Amino acid sequence: MLTPQEMASLAERWQLIQKLDAGVPQRDIADELGVSISKITRGSRMLQYGSGGFAYFLKKLKGGKRRK
Repeated sequence: MLTPQEMASLAERWQLIQKLDAGVPQRDIADELGVSISKITRGSRMLQYGSGGFAYFLKKLKGGKRRK
């Protein structure tokens, strides 16, 4: 179970990852979501160098078609 705060944080992180994957500039994401550039940079690193969890779910959402 997640607390309401953890759910909000997870939802925000997922929005951030989807926007990064779609090629939205980091500053635009920061403005849209009201988050810091450093948080976006951490998300970007996780997307690029993480264990692949984000990429896996992005691929599932897109029906198997992930851009490179």
